[in-house]
Amino acid sequence: MEQIDEKVLSTKRKHNMKIHSIHKMLTADLLFYYAIKFIFLNQVKGVSASNIVLITAFYGIFKLLFQIPTIIIINKIGNKKSLILSDLMSAISVALFIVSKKLPMLFIANSISGCAFAIKDVADSGMLNNSIPPTENKSKIFSKIEAKRS
Repeated sequence: MEQIDEKVLSTKRKHNMKIHSIHKMLTADLLFYYAIKFIFLNQVKGVSASNIVLITAFYGIFKLLFQIPTIIIINKIGNKKSLILSDLMSAISVALFIVSKKLPMLFIANSISGCAFAIKDVADSGMLNNSIPPTENKSKIFSKIEAKRS
């Protein structure tokens, strides 16, 4: 019975390690997203370039402010649920960018996005670390998998 549980655990760990790179790629904070967001807000929504830069600067501030609260959230609900929460928050922030016309709504969208990426940055590495079995080469395996996304 114990050996069966170990096999199931091993299979789940391998699966998590395989999908880690795919998840990182699909949810990455990509540079081209900022260019598309800038053009969309400027050309379609009519937001001035200075306001877009101001809003984008607040993204970093929001991400910094949410670091400690997100660690508390991750400790309470776990890495898996935290990653799901961050993906949902990212989708909500993109939807808000699409529908918003006023500056305050864009600030709210950026605050949600900052919180989402603060959660994702911490929970993603934690999920990978928990998926690697405890061995002497754990740090090498972690570095190798983490480097695949770069």
